[in-house]
Amino acid sequence: MNRGWSFLVQSVRQRDVLGVAVFALLIVVAVAAISILFSQIMKEAALKRFHLASDTFPQWAVHQAVPAMYNFENRIKFSNVIDESGRFDSDEASYISFAVNHFPARFITFGDYRYVFTKGRAGMFEMESVFGDTALISRWEITRDQPDQLTVNRVHQQFEYRDRGDDRQGKVDVEQTSTQRRGSDE
Repeated sequence: MNRGWSFLVQSVRQRDVLGVAVFALLIVVAVAAISILFSQIMKEAALKRFHLASDTFPQWAVHQAVPAMYNFENRIKFSNVIDESGRFDSDEASYISFAVNHFPARFITFGDYRYVFTKGRAGMFEMESVFGDTALISRWEITRDQPDQLTVNRVHQQFEYRDRGDDRQGKVDVEQTSTQRRGSDE
């Protein structure tokens, strides 16, 4: 802290506007990162960032300065076949479901698994990110327009607010939650 304070004092004495601006930016980013714990607006903005769903490009761009939260719970599902009610069939051969470490949207946009979808897969992709009592669930439809081209469209997105007090392990059964959510949509 002493170095930071000395830097600020020297910047002010020398009228170093850039130095003061850098210090101010660091303070703003630190406050933004900490506010994710206490502010529902910041929590939702951070979750939207993970789903590539920020309301505007400037909002997304400003949020890039805030370090990404590694303590979000991220899960993904994919299947080529979805039943009439919109549920994933876990017995379907194309069904995959697992937890991912960071930025679940990269699974379909770029990254390690992009090649899986360019090899002929199309279907429904669902992401769920949870932080504390707030979850963001997004569904994306993946279609093949041309042999080597995928089109990815978001078809559904919603926030869920959960009581984590009843959840002893800190995790929510994704299948049960998805079933309850879809039942309430009907």
